[in-house]
Amino acid sequence: MQSDGLEQFRRQVAAAAESASRILKPFYEQQDRLIAQLKPALDAQRRLAEAARPAVQRMAEAMAPIARQVQQMQDVLAPVLEKLQRAFQELPEKQRRALKMLAEDGWYFDPDWDFAQLFSVARQIGTGDIDEAREAFCLHFESRAPEIETELAERFPQREGIIVAALRAHQKEEYALSVPVFLAQADGICADLVGVQLYSRRDGAPQIASCPHIKNASPFEASLLYPLTIPTPITASKGERAASTDLLSRHAVLHGESTTYDTRVNSNRALSLLVYVAWVLEMVQEPDVGGPDAR
Repeated sequence: MQSDGLEQFRRQVAAAAESASRILKPFYEQQDRLIAQLKPALDAQRRLAEAARPAVQRMAEAMAPIARQVQQMQDVLAPVLEKLQRAFQELPEKQRRALKMLAEDGWYFDPDWDFAQLFSVARQIGTGDIDEAREAFCLHFESRAPEIETELAERFPQREGIIVAALRAHQKEEYALSVPVFLAQADGICADLVGVQLYSRRDGAPQIASCPHIKNASPFEASLLYPLTIPTPITASKGERAASTDLLSRHAVLHGESTTYDTRVNSNRALSLLVYVAWVLEMVQEPDVGGPDAR
């Protein structure tokens, strides 16, 4: 009985296998036809790859010296690029120190300069060559006066008449007239561009330091803006000016305290401030803030 049961199970399995074979046969036949159709293309692809192998090998051999030269160049340039990257990272702090040194003697950066000139003049001041540095500044801004007149008149047309008159007085050595106007126009342009008075202080610090344009500046921009964010002689109070009577003070000039401000050096100092404020604050002005005509 057991043997009959096994035989019956065997027949059932055989029948199921035969049925499955009949069902799958069309799929196997279709697969065979597809392989037969693709075989020429696959054979052609293989022949093409075999034919191209020598050319690819020759190209690789030809490119090998170039690849070695590129690698050698990278090896040579790597320390140079690393040095440049390090110098760029250190630049903002170096700028900050140089600009502070200039501002402490009443001078401000002109964008017409390159940084080599900035650092050179800062070194002169730092090593005590004050007279040489001041003469270099005076010669620079006197030679630039006509160009400055054109630039400022185009960028601040509502101030053109006043700025042109002040620059003409400066060129005629009428410094009693040029100095107050340069200082006042720097203040006005500052208010136009960032909405803050240039010389205002709050808790002993320049109010402009808390202006969003300044606070949101990039490290590079912040280093250029630094002289406006710290107390300097131009914004000094009467008590702070006691030890530096030869430095230009906006308060002493515009409030009539000083009667000796009308010098060539002071006029060029005030002009440097005007040029610097117009440039550096326009640089960080946000797109949604009104331009020079915003006031």
